[in-house]
Amino acid sequence: MNLCFVLGGFQGVGGIGRVVSILANELSQKAEYNLYFVVMNEWDRGKFLYDLPENVTGIGWKAPKSMKKVFFYGGIQKLKRYLKDNRIDVVIGCGALYFPLIVMACVGIKTKSLCWEHSNANNAADHQFQKICRWIGAKFSDCVVVLTKYDERLYQTKYRSKRIYQVYNPIDPLLFCSKERVPFIKRKIISVGRLTYQKNYPLLIKIANRVLKNHPDWQWHIYGDGPEEESIKQFIKENGLSAQLILKGQVRDLYLLYNEYDFFVSTSRYEGFSMAFLEAVANGLPIISFDIECGPREIIEDGKNGFLVAPFDENKFIECIEKIITSGSIREYMVTEQRKKAQIYNCHSIVEQWNRIFKIMIE
Repeated sequence: MNLCFVLGGFQGVGGIGRVVSILANELSQKAEYNLYFVVMNEWDRGKFLYDLPENVTGIGWKAPKSMKKVFFYGGIQKLKRYLKDNRIDVVIGCGALYFPLIVMACVGIKTKSLCWEHSNANNAADHQFQKICRWIGAKFSDCVVVLTKYDERLYQTKYRSKRIYQVYNPIDPLLFCSKERVPFIKRKIISVGRLTYQKNYPLLIKIANRVLKNHPDWQWHIYGDGPEEESIKQFIKENGLSAQLILKGQVRDLYLLYNEYDFFVSTSRYEGFSMAFLEAVANGLPIISFDIECGPREIIEDGKNGFLVAPFDENKFIECIEKIITSGSIREYMVTEQRKKAQIYNCHSIVEQWNRIFKIMIE
């Protein structure tokens, strides 16, 4: 079976590239699959943040950033030719932005289209035509895959999609090879995510300002880059936090770094099914997050492996951070519960769900 993934690329910290690389590495070990990639960026493995198997084929379009321009410059016909030339059985649009492109490219050819939702299905803040893209995917694709049970219900009720499957993102097997957690002696907090509106860093900085001033021996590190980097740096400086709240940028070896931290914090306004959350789970880090409408509540059991806080209750959020910082018994309990939780997202069982979906599609 020939599978083709269409996505932005593998150069950024974003979760789509990460989860696609995990799935690709697992599928490439199965003799029945040949994997192809079309990325809206250059195809340069030396610049990828995530490893891909050597036996996959990929091209980079260096396409205009606007998908409207991709259409105007013949993107549909270009993709259609690629799918036909490589006898692709299933093309997977990774993110709602690519749903119209893959659906229209499959018209008149044998390739089946699969729309893989990577965000909360109510979110419309990522790009201008997000709702329309979802509607096209739900109505005209051969299949939609969503990340959470919440999104499965949304697609059924909001978009009237009947060909829909829910599959969680997997935890990378490499994370289970990492060292066992060292007891809480690091005095460091970690946050991971692009420096964008979604991640709500201004509120994170306000919270950090109050927490870190009470705990001058602690540090808080943020991994990722993005369009709000300069404004966030300035806000950190204005709050006198430069020595404790530190932007670490993009790194290739993030998997190896989680063991240096005590717990994970997210102040996101919205999420799909965060890969960073899963990495925290696999490493036994308690998670504190706002109980936004999608994502965190399907990973965090409040009081067991972390805390869910009503959006966007700053005081309660700080109270939960203080509990983890000051209580050794709470920390140890949450680490144990997090290790149990990790087994739910076992990569091999999730890949088997994908196998079943692909086989159903080409029957």
